Amino acid sequence: VMAGQFASSQSVSSYNDNWMFSFQHSYKFTSGSPTYVPGTALLDSNIEGVSAISDGLGNILFYSDAQSVYDANNNPMPNGNGTINGHISSVNACVITKVPGDCDKYYLFTLQDSAPNRLELRYSVIDMNLNGGLGDVVIGQSNILLYTATDLTEKMIAIQKGVTEDYWIIVRASLADEFYAFEVS
Repeated sequence: VMAGQFASSQSVSSYNDNWMFSFQHSYKFTSGSPTYVPGTALLDSNIEGVSAISDGLGNILFYSDAQSVYDANNNPMPNGNGTINGHISSVNACVITKVPGDCDKYYLFTLQDSAPNRLELRYSVIDMNLNGGLGDVVIGQSNILLYTATDLTEKMIAIQKGVTEDYWIIVRASLADEFYAFEVS
């Protein structure tokens, strides 16, 4: 599970306080110890790479299985219900990060098999001002192709760039010593 890593006056760890899993399981880490929270929208046993993002106080904002985006009430976002082109059975199917310079928008990066032995890295924008404050995928800003190659793997991570709001999206290549890094600033 990966989530945005940028904080203002709140602890960086608060943005990662909610972890979602298949079979409707989730855990909340706000108290410092994991607390079981039943009832996510994730039913499928094949879901491998879920990403969630919380606010600075540790309240869940939204989460994704790389095919749908779910709001804090476990409902699919109107423009994110089965419309995201990630693959639920990728190891790191999706990663959520803030849009640098905009505290209400987030990027959802996804990996998708586009053909045998070919993966696509795509992103969508989620705006938390939409859908009555529960957020929605921005129309015209979903599934935007960032990179496609035959040597990408299912492994992806977002890493904050120093103490800035900028970050790197890093995807592992099939060769053990190669990575693709995409700067987002």
